[in-house]
Amino acid sequence: MTLSDEEKKEIRAAYFRDYYGKNKEELAKKRKEKYSNDPEYREKIRIRSVALRDKKKAEYDRLLALGLVEKKTYKKRGPRTYTVVVNGVSQPAFSIAEMAKKLNRSKFVVMDWIKRGVIPKSPIRTKKGFGLYTDNMIEAISKAIVDKVTIFNKDNLGDIILGFWKDCNIGELNNEDSTGQ
Repeated sequence: MTLSDEEKKEIRAAYFRDYYGKNKEELAKKRKEKYSNDPEYREKIRIRSVALRDKKKAEYDRLLALGLVEKKTYKKRGPRTYTVVVNGVSQPAFSIAEMAKKLNRSKFVVMDWIKRGVIPKSPIRTKKGFGLYTDNMIEAISKAIVDKVTIFNKDNLGDIILGFWKDCNIGELNNEDSTGQ
């Protein structure tokens, strides 16, 4: 009994599937080692990866042009909103990143100011410990940094902001007053 070419291919494929299944971890380890030590192999894999990505994109574009698939759309995640209770009144609170947008600064600048003490740490915290700032707090910070010279006098600026916060009865809040939604 002789096997047809198709049967031989199937037997051979089954053998290699079985072999790969048994030696998967060892083979992966060898590939990773070769990838990190052999620049020619690494370049070959990179080129193969780019070619595969381009091939998949071309196929997607072709199917899109024929109307067989819908265009992929990605929903942009908006800012997370929090509600905090200050003196019995619920009001929105914002993360450092959202506060930075309202101050027309980058979040990295604002985080640096907080780290250096230019802006006091917020007494309002999320459950994970991230600081939240209300509109009144952001307005107080904004008033205090209008004069750019005061930014460099961090002790004075922090005191000014804390004074504004105390005027709004914000400085005495504790962690139980904030809830994320």
